[in-house]
Parts: sequence; structure tokens; C-alpha cells
Amino acid sequence: LTTAPSTKAEEVFFELKNGDTISGELIEKESTNSKKIILHPILGRLEIDVDSIYEDELATDQKLLSGKVLIGLDGIHNEYYRNSGFSIESEVEYEGEKNLSNFEIGFNYGLEHDKESGEKLSSYDGTLRARNDYLLTDKFTVYTSSDYLFDSQSHAGKHDIEGSIGMGYYLFKNESSDFLISLGPAFVWTEGGEDCSFTPSCGDLIYATNLEATFGWEINKHLNFSFNNTYTSADDEGDRVISSNRLEAELKFYPDLNSNLFSAISYENIYHDLSDPEPENAYKLEFGTSF
Repeated sequence: LTTAPSTKAEEVFFELKNGDTISGELIEKESTNSKKIILHPILGRLEIDVDSIYEDELATDQKLLSGKVLIGLDGIHNEYYRNSGFSIESEVEYEGEKNLSNFEIGFNYGLEHDKESGEKLSSYDGTLRARNDYLLTDKFTVYTSSDYLFDSQSHAGKHDIEGSIGMGYYLFKNESSDFLISLGPAFVWTEGGEDCSFTPSCGDLIYATNLEATFGWEINKHLNFSFNNTYTSADDEGDRVISSNRLEAELKFYPDLNSNLFSAISYENIYHDLSDPEPENAYKLEFGTSF
């Protein structure tokens, strides 16, 4: 007499709400929405209540798409004005076997106070960003990126388009943190605004060099920190060096480990030769959810 196994088994790892972890072969046929049945190599057959599981990761069923949506208050300050308003942001990320793709969209609306005249004006700005990294090895990637930024109050350079292609290298990458450096040729095109017609390089396609550093750190289960700095440099007509730099730092706090809701505090510093030589400082307090 011979018998064939009637259950489908696959390796799983469960992290329980009390901090314990357990792994084994999942018996899908016997598992339900309320209970997971696994075969542990030492303890044998175990029944685990789904309500007691904090997080489960199936080795053969990884989540490819993830994202977040945030809404909150922001403030922008530079030499000439200060702006207070609200912001809406969304991000979608795809992580495959070889590709890591990221798409971001953001919108800010606020009331602008001129520091000299005291005049109040409404303003808004938006961003679209996309990047894809193709993994050549565990350390090296080939990347492509494209960004569009709009600023309603810019006198020269309301529309800013930047694109780049090059190589990326992970200085380190582990379960809790990673640090990626990217370098490659780029182009910059800036247009729009009443001063654009007599501002050098406004309306011209400029070839440049793009250097980017991205750092992510899961401090613990409640705190997550991310940092990005993108520097672009090019030679303009008359050998004038033009540059832009965008620095962003964000700290996210997950108060409840069983919920996707979180709060975030972020800081952004923007410097752009083509629009204004003075840097802008932006601060945000946001609330969001991940999916």
C-alpha cells in the first residue's frame, strides 16, 4: 500500500505579536482565514491563530507592489517669502527579482507672505518623479530617472524637467538599512515665468552630471528614517557653472504595529541656480497610510 501526500506544503515564517517567531511548512489545505496550520521540524503539527500573528512572510509569495499616501501641513521659507499650507503625496514602489521601480506624485498649496511688502498670495507647486533600477549584481545597478517640478511663483523656471541615466552602487545593503550611490549623465530643461526670456539658460536644454545618494534605515518596528540628496552640475554658456541640489530627510512613526497608519516629519532643502540662488527650506508634518 502506498500513499501520496494530500496537502501542499511551503516554508513560511511567522512573527507573533508577543515577539516570538516560528517557522515551518504551511499546510494550506487545513489552514483557514482564522487559523494557520504548520508542520514544525521539532514540535510537529501546530495551530496558530491568525489574530496572534504580527507579520508573516511566505518565501514563495513576496509582495511586489507597495505604496503610501500622505496628507498634512507644510511650511516653506526662503530669503523673500514664507509659505504655509497643506500637502498631498503618494508613492508606489515595485520590487521584482531584478527591477526596483519607484513613482512619486506630490502637490502643495499654500498662502505666501512677502517679507518686504507683507502682500499675501496663494501659490501651489507639484512634483512627478520616476526611477527604475535594474540589478546587475548584488551591488551594482543601472538606473534611469526623470523628474518634473512646477512652481507657480517662480519668476524664471516655473517648469523644471530633469532626466538621468547611469550606474548605481550599494555601499551596504541589509535587512534594516541600505545606502545607494548613483552617478551618470543628465539633462535639465527649465522654462516659464516672466523673467525667463532674459534669464541665462532658461528655455535651453542643458547637459549635466547627476550625483545622488539614498539612505534608508529601519531603526526599529516603530521608526523608519530615509534620506536623499541629489546634486546636478553643468557648464552653461560662457563656462558658467550652474547647479542644483535637493536634500530630503523623513522620519516616519508607526504607533500601532498592527495598523498601516503612520505619522511623518520631513525636511527639504532646495537650491537651484536657474530659478533663484537662495535655497528654500520646507518643513512638513503629515499623516498617512501604507499599502
